[in-house]
This record gives sequence, structure tokens and C-alpha cells, in this order.
Amino acid sequence: MEKKFFVRFERGHIIDDVTQKRIIPKYGKKFWISGDQDAFIEEQEEKMPYEPLSSSKKEEEMIEKYGKGNFIKLLDANTYLRFRVGLANPKKEEDKTKSYHFTCVIKEDLYLFKIKAQDGTKKENWRLADCLCQLEDCMYGDLVLYEKLYAESLSSLFSHVVMFYFSLKRSTGCNVFKEFYAFKEKKTKAPFSINFENEIQLDQLREKVVSEHVNHKKYTIGNTNSFI
Repeated sequence: MEKKFFVRFERGHIIDDVTQKRIIPKYGKKFWISGDQDAFIEEQEEKMPYEPLSSSKKEEEMIEKYGKGNFIKLLDANTYLRFRVGLANPKKEEDKTKSYHFTCVIKEDLYLFKIKAQDGTKKENWRLADCLCQLEDCMYGDLVLYEKLYAESLSSLFSHVVMFYFSLKRSTGCNVFKEFYAFKEKKTKAPFSINFENEIQLDQLREKVVSEHVNHKKYTIGNTNSFI
């Protein structure tokens, strides 16, 4: 039997104009939607917010922001990473698993910068700088990506993914150093399989890079292969 409603769309919700109650479409069901011609916005695929900076331009930006000697390159541009989004109480109809694993790619070199007033001898003295990145694939969790989101930092990308695909199901915050893993092999495209021997946690990578930097061992900026 067919149901019909006269509704309006407000603040991300479908409201029945007669009862003033929210209507929640069931997951996986299909609907006919009709309205005035100017009532719809057909979104185009999200575009990159800006052109990625070259390695030389990115280094210039770091010097301008943090000053020489206050930053270290962590990963090269076009490196792929994996991160996990966990759900405490997944809904059975929508979420088939308690965790989803995604891959993303950084479009620029990724740097650490030293916190002001810190001597830089500990890994905790170093934070991740902004870096243009893009969501690439859902490698575990059976989720179709309708938008391959862009962000200007890894923490922002995590937040965007939660807001876009898991709204109101968990917080948007995370510890990027703990949740993101870089693939050791120089991959050029997805998909990937989850293989913990083939990746390194960003926190572990930070510890190695900072230790090398502090101990004044031979270190060439950009030669991330020696740490991965």
C-alpha cells in the first residue's frame, strides 16, 4: 500500500506539514520525490578546495608558518593511509559492523611542527601540520561512498567522514596519531587489504622521526622510506 505525505525539508530533517512530526525514511527503501523545479539542488561531485602545493611550495609555507628548524617532513605527497571509524551502538538495519575502515590519500607532503616553548625532545612536542587530503575508499564495512570528501587536515577529514556518513552515531573527534596508519609500500591506487605488517601507525612514525631528529643522526628531509 502506498503512503503519501506533504512535507518540508528543514535543518536536515523531513517534516510532515500536517502533523509537524519528523518522517524517517527506512534504510534501503526507495521513494518517489516530487516538488517544484526550484525545490532541488542536484549536487555535483565535490571539487578539490585548492590546488595541492608542490614539495618546494609546501616547504616554503612551513618556513613562513613555523620558522626554520621547527618542522620535519613525515610523509611524502600521494601516500595512502588507513583509518578506522568505530561505532559504539550500530543500528542493525544500517550498520552491519561496529567499525569501518577507510583509505585516504594526502595530496601534499605531510609535516610535523614543533609546539612553541617546547624543546622538541619528545614526540608529544610535535603536532601534525595541515595537509590537503582526500577520502579514497571504504575497505571494510560494506559502505558505498557517495562523496570522496576533501579536507585540509587528517583530523578534519575524519570529522567530515563521521558527519557525512555517520551523523549522530559517534563524536567527530579522534587522535589522528593513534587512528591513522600509513602504508609502507608506495601504493598508487586503491583498493587495499588490511595487513598490519604493511602499515605503520602515525604515532610510531612520529616517534621514529623525532628520535632521529633529536639525536642528530643522518637525516634527509623527504626520505621517508628509512622510517617506514
